[in-house]
Amino acid sequence: AQHCARWGPPVVSADLPSGLVADLPGGDQPSFQASRTVVFGAWKPCHVLRPARERCGRLRLIDLGLTPPPAGLAQIERADLVQGWPRPAVMADKYARGVVAVDTGSPAYPGAAVLGVLGAIHAGAGLVKYLGPGRQAVSAAAPNVVCPPPGPGPRPPGRTARAGWASGRRRRDDWAAPVRADAWLIGSGWGRRADGPRRLAQVLDLGLPTVIDAEAIACFGRWCQAGHQPASGTVLLTPHAGELARLLQITRAEVEADPLSAARAASRRTGTTVLLKGASQYVVPSAESMVYLCLPGPAWTAQGGSGDVLAGIAAALLAAGRPPDQAGWLAGSVQALTAARHPGPHPPQELARRLPGIIAALLE
Repeated sequence: AQHCARWGPPVVSADLPSGLVADLPGGDQPSFQASRTVVFGAWKPCHVLRPARERCGRLRLIDLGLTPPPAGLAQIERADLVQGWPRPAVMADKYARGVVAVDTGSPAYPGAAVLGVLGAIHAGAGLVKYLGPGRQAVSAAAPNVVCPPPGPGPRPPGRTARAGWASGRRRRDDWAAPVRADAWLIGSGWGRRADGPRRLAQVLDLGLPTVIDAEAIACFGRWCQAGHQPASGTVLLTPHAGELARLLQITRAEVEADPLSAARAASRRTGTTVLLKGASQYVVPSAESMVYLCLPGPAWTAQGGSGDVLAGIAAALLAAGRPPDQAGWLAGSVQALTAARHPGPHPPQELARRLPGIIAALLE
């Protein structure tokens, strides 16, 4: 394998390049770098998981008439996005399209707040309400975002809570309760916010669909360890490998060696859907054995802020009524597709602004 890598002759692999493990994403283990791989009977995980996928070269599947057992791993395709993306009804207003409440960012990281709301807006949220400490930056970048004043406020007169909106009597210090929303996004860019655990608990107490990102993931882990459990089918966690390692109290190297098992362990432990970000993005539902693999994107998306945009996209999809697993693989896949259609080192805020064109082309 080393000689072939040095001298560069064409390499054709039968089924998989020698040295790869069929069920793992590959890594530092030595293997051949194939120019072409002829796959017999059925795809194996190494044919779709990165970095092993890049060592397979061009792939061709030869149907042998076999009926292999289900692998528990489904590769999302463009047709899944076409079928699953929410479309507004002719008579829909902004509330029918979904209202996203956002508490992200901090004085140290105001950009995270901006990127999250840009993701939600350009993914099609009907209305975004920002309640974090970065109101000035958010209003400057997105004047269509509503920034209510801090603290609890009265429920608008004449309004009754519809299904999925916060209702009932709450403590006066519970700033989240009066906010009319269909889904929440919290955590991106929080840093070491002293009020983070309290804010997280207040949002989870509402029982609404919620994307928990970045620093809020650690707060959520401690909340679960204290004996709490989120409402079934409401929470989508969006960790990268380091955040998942801290949640599971293992090393990042262990997560990267077998990300699929790590994401499954986190989903079982927390009772949530987990979207593990990275070169391959895994979505593990809380109540299913199937794992969904997002569409692959170019390595250019490995930039600071891409995860903040992704969390905003997912929150918009939750607000539109998509369950956490579907919101996860739709969000990860459409971001990857947008980056693939606009190759190069585009920053995440620019790719966010290109989402509407990609979504429109999909739905046409």
